[in-house]
Amino acid sequence: ARLIACLFFSRQFVRFRLSSLKNITFSKKYIGEGVYFFIISLAGILFAKFDVLMITMLGTTEDVSLYNIPFRITREAAELRIALLAGFFPVMIKQVREQSLSKAKFKKFTFSVLFLILTIATIVSYYSGDLVIFIFGEKFAYSGEILSVLVYFIAVDYAIYPYILVLLASKNEKTVAGIFVVLAIANVLLNY
Repeated sequence: ARLIACLFFSRQFVRFRLSSLKNITFSKKYIGEGVYFFIISLAGILFAKFDVLMITMLGTTEDVSLYNIPFRITREAAELRIALLAGFFPVMIKQVREQSLSKAKFKKFTFSVLFLILTIATIVSYYSGDLVIFIFGEKFAYSGEILSVLVYFIAVDYAIYPYILVLLASKNEKTVAGIFVVLAIANVLLNY
């Protein structure tokens, strides 16, 4: 149903037939840029999920259950970042292209957001142990301790995203891909 709806609405703007898709040619430039975004996505997955794989392979069933709770909570918080990306990325592209993005305002905004997020992370960190025990029981108390540290990862993750958006909006996908690859490799090596 989704495919049919997308096909119907897109035909309102671009007239095409499915049989005409065989004549499409691809620009090397766009494929190259797509490869960088693929690398960013793949490295991001390695960076975010390799920890769980290592715990699954090297830990016990109890370890997996203890780490799963904070992992799931922080992953859901990190997924909200995708919605923010979808909302702010087009605006960021427009401001970068129009050169109307003030560096001073951008820094002030990002540091204000960082302060707000760190404040929220500190409150969540302080109460995370009690919250996890309340929801999942006393046997998952260690999950609350893990969560109290992981919330700061989410805070830093959110704080750096505006800079990643600016790099992507200013056509620096290669730089972002390099950063993500370094992070993914570091995560794999540190886990090992």
